[in-house]
Amino acid sequence: MNRREREVEEELQSHIRMAIADRVRAGEDPVRARAAVLKEFGNVALTLESTRAVWSRQWLHDVAADLRYGLRTLARSPAFTIAAAASLAIGIAATTSLFSVLQHVVWNSLPYPDAQRLAIVWNVDPRVSGGQSPLSVPDWQDLRAQSAGAASLAAFRNRPAFLNAGEQSIQLELHEVSADFLPLLGVSPALGRYWEDGEAATGQVVVISDHLWRTAFSGARDVIARRIVVGQRPYQIVGVMPPGFRSPSVAAQTAIRLSPDDSVWAPLVPGPAQIANRGNRGLRVLARLGAATGISAAQNNLAAAAARLASAYPDSNANIGVQVLPLVESIAGSARPALAGLLSAAGLFLLIACANVASLLLARGSARRREFATRSALGAGRARLLRQLLTESLLLAMLGGCGGIVLASAFLALVRRAAATLEIPRLADSALDLPILAIAIVLTLATGLLFGLTPALQITRLAGNRSTADPRGVRLRQLLIAGVTAVTLVLVFSASTLLDGLRGLTGGQSEAAARTFTFQTTLTGTRWTHSPLDRQFYDALRERLGRLPRVESVGVTTSILQIGDNSGTLVTVSGAPPLPADQQPIAAYTMADAGFFHLAGLALHEGRPFDEHDTDRAPLVAIVNEAFARAVIPDGPVLGRKIRLLGVAQEPMEIVGLVSDARSLRLGAQERPRVFYPYSQSASTRLIAIVRMAAGAPLPVREMRAIVRELDSTLPIFELHSLEDLAWRATSAPRWGSVLLGGFAVMALLLASAGVMGVVAFVVCQRTRECGIRLALGSTPAAVQWLVARQGLWPVACGLLGGAAAAGASRRVIAANLVGMESGSTPMLAATLLLAAAAALAIYIPARRAASVDPALTLRCD
Repeated sequence: MNRREREVEEELQSHIRMAIADRVRAGEDPVRARAAVLKEFGNVALTLESTRAVWSRQWLHDVAADLRYGLRTLARSPAFTIAAAASLAIGIAATTSLFSVLQHVVWNSLPYPDAQRLAIVWNVDPRVSGGQSPLSVPDWQDLRAQSAGAASLAAFRNRPAFLNAGEQSIQLELHEVSADFLPLLGVSPALGRYWEDGEAATGQVVVISDHLWRTAFSGARDVIARRIVVGQRPYQIVGVMPPGFRSPSVAAQTAIRLSPDDSVWAPLVPGPAQIANRGNRGLRVLARLGAATGISAAQNNLAAAAARLASAYPDSNANIGVQVLPLVESIAGSARPALAGLLSAAGLFLLIACANVASLLLARGSARRREFATRSALGAGRARLLRQLLTESLLLAMLGGCGGIVLASAFLALVRRAAATLEIPRLADSALDLPILAIAIVLTLATGLLFGLTPALQITRLAGNRSTADPRGVRLRQLLIAGVTAVTLVLVFSASTLLDGLRGLTGGQSEAAARTFTFQTTLTGTRWTHSPLDRQFYDALRERLGRLPRVESVGVTTSILQIGDNSGTLVTVSGAPPLPADQQPIAAYTMADAGFFHLAGLALHEGRPFDEHDTDRAPLVAIVNEAFARAVIPDGPVLGRKIRLLGVAQEPMEIVGLVSDARSLRLGAQERPRVFYPYSQSASTRLIAIVRMAAGAPLPVREMRAIVRELDSTLPIFELHSLEDLAWRATSAPRWGSVLLGGFAVMALLLASAGVMGVVAFVVCQRTRECGIRLALGSTPAAVQWLVARQGLWPVACGLLGGAAAAGASRRVIAANLVGMESGSTPMLAATLLLAAAAALAIYIPARRAASVDPALTLRCD
């Protein structure tokens, strides 16, 4: 029973006692008097229940009245209502959408049984950029044997391939996995089975994805035991995975993603050289932790095993450790900082919107002072007025919330359509589901209280005050404007910094990039896979492509440098002092011909390019980039030095040229030390052809395919793109992030300008009489204009100072997450000037209106 109910009960009992006393004084027996009074009053408990029902109905009536009055109030000010609700809707939509993306990309568990026990095991190598690297075959085998039950380890690698289905070739991803990889994920085939140990030794069996089964084989159930050709190698289908199954696969050197829809899984059969060479690190390792083993325990166990390997094999494993990362963190790790940054930006924008609406509500409250004073004089208490104002704020927030949910749904639809190009795992799963709707509702209620409570307390405090002066309200509005200015400066600076970095990535693309095209093919399992034969293929392909009409130049390589690759091996320099194993440098390696360097935009600084004398009978030669010279040969001449690439070439290579570093198209990435060696002295089953057309010439796709078919009808062409298109695809994720952040910054700039203008305009309205008197007494319009303008300049100036300090902190955060991206003073200067100009314009308009007040009219109206 609450206090109000106890008071009513005590009052009833008091009336009963007084009635009994009256009867007793009249000479009636006390017992009979009590019985008569109770009979007269009736059931006291029922009376209490009836009273409570009246209270409930009254409360509902009051709430309904507050809602009706609030709706009428908002309807009488459509401009204010639409502006406030729209800004809140955009903030709620952005925050809700990014919550959805984070939930599905980062927070949701992966679609495997006990997914929290899955992890990726990396080598920790201080010589490698980022510190992480894949494992070698013997290291994986030894770690698996020494894990002592703490974890089960399976290996995997993948590459693009083609399924030859009649006259049609289907591009897919071929995953070579150890026998325990798929069982380790805990998912069984929907049709058929996994391969057996005897079948794994030959590597001629395969399990296919459900999507591939339905598209390439029409969902035929007799697909089991059917023979297919993938990557020019024959396989027998033994199983079909369940719908929606996607396994971990390699995206980049240390990036893990989920496999595409069209995938096949075949046994991993390492060659003798891979089994013997601990320096050939190209395997990714999946771990399933034991039931009683956590990440830290598995880390300690495998680190001890890695230490034993480092002691036993110091030449290859000295100071090489291991790191165990949860699988979900490995998959979403690269996207986590960017998404968290965007969510922070959306939250800041929502905070700006709330502060702006709060400032507008304060101004409206001052204008409604007489209304609240009248209601207070008629008996309305402060709590009653506070409830009314909070009801109006919550109604405004609900309008913004409804609009935000609609906008979030539309935005997430755009995100799902763009997911294929953004290279963010599970982004296509983002949706406005029930948990996200709950977050949207909580955000709506929280924003309503956030922007409504302080103005409501301020307004109700002054409701009974007859004075029109409101120094606390003015200071509060100025504080809000200072805060909005500071937060807006941080957003504008962050957006300009990212846009500046993005412009640095793509700014070096020449017009030739739009007419330079690449395509890939693979010689795996074909008659070309012996060194002399594949060199014949390269020669024939280059010659025929070069004879096509309006082709300016042709080159071949094994990697597009601007996109990056996964290559890397130990390098030794002949004649250099021997280095400890943990200090031996690691370099990427790329096969290329003489025409590649010009097409890739690499300038030759010293030495010569590859030429016709660099044959398989001549001494091996190499060209290195500037990053290699800085890291591997920091002092002394580079040309003429001989280097050895472990696992790539048996004999040393002589450096004959030094070229510039390639510009990476990935934000925050830097070119690694790299060695180029001529295709005429080596062999590779992977081929990337680069063709530059004359200006305005169409790409002869049909002729190019015909040339490849003439050389070998079983070879497909895939990944046909221009360098400009590759640049666009590689920068799609940072470009989307920059666009979103730039949108937040522009809208925040508009809101901040509107807030400053609103504060100054309110000051003009409050001081119109004063301005008129000053002008009548001889003050100049400029003096009046300055009197009003400084009311907005002080909070803006304070906000710019605070925002500059916060922007400096955000610069350090950006630099920490985007290594190698320089941020000079230009973004800060541009952001400050832009915001200062917008604020000056917002102040000038109402200040100019104050200076143009007619003194006679003002005095006459007064």
